Amino acid sequence: MFNLLTVGDFSQNLVSSLSNSLGFWYLIILNAIGVIAITLKVIEYQSKTRRGSLTFAILSDLCWTMYFLLQGNFVSALMCAIAVGQFAVFMQREKHSWASSKLWLVLFFVLQGASGILTFINWYDVFAITAGLITVVMYYV
Repeated sequence: MFNLLTVGDFSQNLVSSLSNSLGFWYLIILNAIGVIAITLKVIEYQSKTRRGSLTFAILSDLCWTMYFLLQGNFVSALMCAIAVGQFAVFMQREKHSWASSKLWLVLFFVLQGASGILTFINWYDVFAITAGLITVVMYYV
């Protein structure tokens, strides 16, 4: 059975063990990954093509996934990991007819919402869930 306390305890144990073993380098690595993610997101918005935009969105969300995992924020990491798959499917819309189906919109919307609700730990997880749902619609359009 899935236990929300187990996810929270795992996240906190991960953060404390990494922080203890890496010392101040933990914060440097964490913040460097965050800066890389922000830089990739800025480049994404400067991209002229949909494919380029989605490529940088995938790279950015991979960095955000790592950032949130290292921070112990499992819900946000899960939302970003789902978004990576979503971007990969949405990138194929111009090439393949299977990726153009509106079922993908519904599937990713339900997946983002359900995974967010099932892994909900703290009140600020609402922001990750809301962002995930908005992202599905925004990148589909």
